[in-house]
Amino acid sequence: MTKDGKIEVFQGDDLKIDSELLDDNNEPISLEGCTVFFTVTKYLDEKDDSKAIIKKNYDDFSGYEEGNFSIFLTSMDTFKPLGKYFYNIKIKDPQNKFSSTMYDDFIIKPNTTKRRK
Repeated sequence: MTKDGKIEVFQGDDLKIDSELLDDNNEPISLEGCTVFFTVTKYLDEKDDSKAIIKKNYDDFSGYEEGNFSIFLTSMDTFKPLGKYFYNIKIKDPQNKFSSTMYDDFIIKPNTTKRRK
């Protein structure tokens, strides 16, 4: 992830994205009992996630400090058409309230090496 929040990945690469989720007071958000959704889509005005190119859910935050977790993308996740997409991280708390914490550009860049063996 770049300093400004933009994520860039080479097409077909695995990627680990370490994230720190903070509230409005810059304090770490407790993720205990929460579900974190990571979604990548081509258009910001989609009505639902059915056309999202990447959808990940996370609900096990054991082993992480408060507010921290990692997103894991496989080569299959990132083997999508080249270009600019948008990502969003949304949290569902134990009371089923939703809040968006981050969103920015998600760029899939060309990769010279195509072979897998």
